[in-house]
Amino acid sequence: MTRLTYGKNEAKSAAKELLRGIIPGPTLPIHPDGSIDEDGYRFNVRYCVDVLGSSALYINSYYQNFWLLTSEDRMRILELAIAEVGNKVPIINRAAHQSPHEAIRLAQHAQEAGADFISLVLPTFGSDRNVLFGYF
Repeated sequence: MTRLTYGKNEAKSAAKELLRGIIPGPTLPIHPDGSIDEDGYRFNVRYCVDVLGSSALYINSYYQNFWLLTSEDRMRILELAIAEVGNKVPIINRAAHQSPHEAIRLAQHAQEAGADFISLVLPTFGSDRNVLFGYF
């Protein structure tokens, strides 16, 4: 598989076609000092693809404790995952953030790094419809 290319209007159909089966978020091991265990993470990414037979990977998921990481850490684990799997499976990157500016920055980085899809979810604040629509 090569990294995907599709237009904005084709994203939904590309996702429906390619995102099937097991799509885990590999767990992110952390050293006692709070730094990322990159070797352990690479192992977990490979395990998901090579042993579990995952059809795609969801990076920066809840299982990777994204809320504990800086934006730079989140960018780094995406880069590690892409480097580890190459073009074997599609990569989905969670680019959600409380700050719209940071969400855009994470999404742009994901695109530049070669992620195949991004995931954006509503921030955890507010229920006012105008605030939520304004966020996106």
